[in-house]
Amino acid sequence: MRRVLLLLVLLIMSSVIWSETVYDIQYTTDPSGDSPLAGQIVTVSGIVTATNWYVSGNANRFFISDPEGGEWHGIFVFNYDFEVELGDEVELTAEVSEYFGFTELTNLTELTVLSSGNPVPEPLEVTTLAVSGTEAYESVLVQVNDVVVTVGPNNYGEAFIDDGSGECQTDDAMYSYEPVAGNEYQYIIGIVDYSYDEYGLNPRSAMDVAVAGEPGYIEGMVELDGGAGNVEDAIVSAAGHTASPNEYGEYDMELPPGTYNVTASLAGYSPMTLTDVLVEEDETTSGIDFTLTPSAEVTIYDIQYTEDISGDSPYTSQVVTVSGIVSGADFGGNNFFFITSEEGGAWNGLYVYQYDVVVAQGDNVTITGEISEYFGFTELGSISEIVINSSGNALPAAVEVTTAEVASEEAYESVLVKVNNVSVTELPNEYNEWLVDDGSGDCQVDDGFGFIYPDLAIDDQFVSITGIIDYSFDTYGLHPRSMADFNTGGNPEFTPIYDIQYTEDASGDSPLAGQSVTVEALVTGVGYSGGIGYFLTNEGGAWDGIYVYDSENSPARGDLVRLTAEVSEYFGYTELGDVTDFQIISSGNALPTYPSITTQELATEEAYEGVYVAIHNVTITQESNDYGEWFVDDGSGECQIDDGFGVTFPELQIGDEISHIYGLVDYSFSEYGLNPQFDYEIDYGQDNDENIVTVVDLKAYPNPFRAAGERSVINFSYTLENASELELAVYNIRGQKIAQLAEGMQPAGTYQISWNGRDTAGAALPAGIYLYQLRAEGIAKSAKILLLK
Repeated sequence: MRRVLLLLVLLIMSSVIWSETVYDIQYTTDPSGDSPLAGQIVTVSGIVTATNWYVSGNANRFFISDPEGGEWHGIFVFNYDFEVELGDEVELTAEVSEYFGFTELTNLTELTVLSSGNPVPEPLEVTTLAVSGTEAYESVLVQVNDVVVTVGPNNYGEAFIDDGSGECQTDDAMYSYEPVAGNEYQYIIGIVDYSYDEYGLNPRSAMDVAVAGEPGYIEGMVELDGGAGNVEDAIVSAAGHTASPNEYGEYDMELPPGTYNVTASLAGYSPMTLTDVLVEEDETTSGIDFTLTPSAEVTIYDIQYTEDISGDSPYTSQVVTVSGIVSGADFGGNNFFFITSEEGGAWNGLYVYQYDVVVAQGDNVTITGEISEYFGFTELGSISEIVINSSGNALPAAVEVTTAEVASEEAYESVLVKVNNVSVTELPNEYNEWLVDDGSGDCQVDDGFGFIYPDLAIDDQFVSITGIIDYSFDTYGLHPRSMADFNTGGNPEFTPIYDIQYTEDASGDSPLAGQSVTVEALVTGVGYSGGIGYFLTNEGGAWDGIYVYDSENSPARGDLVRLTAEVSEYFGYTELGDVTDFQIISSGNALPTYPSITTQELATEEAYEGVYVAIHNVTITQESNDYGEWFVDDGSGECQIDDGFGVTFPELQIGDEISHIYGLVDYSFSEYGLNPQFDYEIDYGQDNDENIVTVVDLKAYPNPFRAAGERSVINFSYTLENASELELAVYNIRGQKIAQLAEGMQPAGTYQISWNGRDTAGAALPAGIYLYQLRAEGIAKSAKILLLK
């Protein structure tokens, strides 16, 4: 994993001040406006909001902002050595200085582009008078509206504009829009600088200047060249405005007067852009036509295979479209994931860096994005489209390699592999990295998927460990995805639930029916069928759920259990029975995220038998019968809702609409049914309840949390029953926030977040009592944790 904490330690040792935000550098109450950190060296990150500032020689001057933008959130970077692009997220180390009252970062010693193509913060809407005299807007991206040019440009390109509040200066450090006295503009966007005792507004391009007047229209035609596709799915965009063509490819779009770059795009096709399209007041600009050609789809092998000693992909910096099966999801606690080809093997794995789309292991996906090298690790990022073609696909067998090959072979980067007959040679460090050896040489095992093997000791032996290989800090690491990836040999090899359930037989019967298996899995549901039995999963998703008929043992939801049982088919319903060797390994574990499926998939897909799923935006089509069964439809086809967990449903009427329903899928009397476990898993999204957020299973474990010589982690888990804007943070006993663990909008689902006992600056906290609190739209839940030494 990328060891940010190590970087922090090194910075502290070098007397570098870690400044968490641009705001920290800029905010001041001193009348001079000088930064409180002037003369100090800082490390700061931000989004590039403007480039090409007074281009001369090899200067690459630019501005950065905190992602939220706004007052005090921008700063100028005086730079020669590093090249950046608009929307890059950068981290840099530099000196804070004042250049005749203009705060800037200079003498850069290090700059890293963390990601590219990020949205630039929205401009802050201000008055012209405020621009002319407000220190808080220095280096900030702002917008003034409904302005008139009061003084035309002088020999230095400086002009003056006024929105009625008072004049401010505009300048041409990045772009000259040729203002003429008397001209009116709907808006002007730009960066505020300070030079010769005057603040000035600096547009970045023609897109930042809109002539005043009534909107105009652009219209044209989109055609698809030589490929199958629905032209109505194309998107035509210009400066945040979008339009979709009709069935004939015709489109029109209303835009304020100005000059625009117009782009047409469609998944599977190369995007096309027309530049400097002029839109005039009350006029129609016609003939803005596009012909989209299919993108050449490449294979994962094509992207990864190289004979270059650097290991860099031959497709670096190119936009590609590639398909594969998700071999590991939720990497790094985000929506990052890995894909593999159907055949697997060397050079056949690829890492996908994205935040927006939730995928599950076994999904077949087609992705369009840009290939890049992140410190030697080949990634597919800047994603423009992810299409999930199908779910529940079988993965290729893990490639059997030596530990020496894991540690050294570029060919296995991002590939699903297995190492055999290994011993633990080094215990986990503070980053949860540990070493194993099969006799060929050590390799690193890491926790990229959030799984940490419990209670390791030197010389512990494993029959095998399976996982996906990444490359970070010049080291290849093996990342197991769950407990199922470990074979200890102390018990019969754990059989993944996926292997029990997955079948291509039309009957749907398990290929292991009649056999005894040992599984280690999470309990997702209890109390089914009058309290007899429970449901299990390894990682969630298609083919990864099963019912256990067990009248002897009573685990709780969230328990990790290990058991031996026989696979059987009960009138077509795959289940485990005759349970022996039952153990509860741990409790209070977070459950995997529920996959969202259609009602038709629920009613017809064997792959979701025994799986925890969600359906959305359904309408009641049949009222409850004598057996508590009723039916809903999201437009794809009916599915049954049942009362296997004894939930009493509210009064139902045909035509009622329900926002979402969660539950476990069973199969009975030749019909699949969705069985909610709790009343709140049926959300009508109506009346006073529409904004109520239900948070369940909020836990922190282990608690107390011991921070010995090597720091372990404490895990926070919670389940959101509704999508919610939330914050999870840790506070000291004075009520001061010391660490923020999660923030922003999250969809319904189950989450797990780890914390290593350090504050936001990376400093280790002393032993004592702390509070953790989860706030989510109208509710707040909190509890204590105890940090020990």
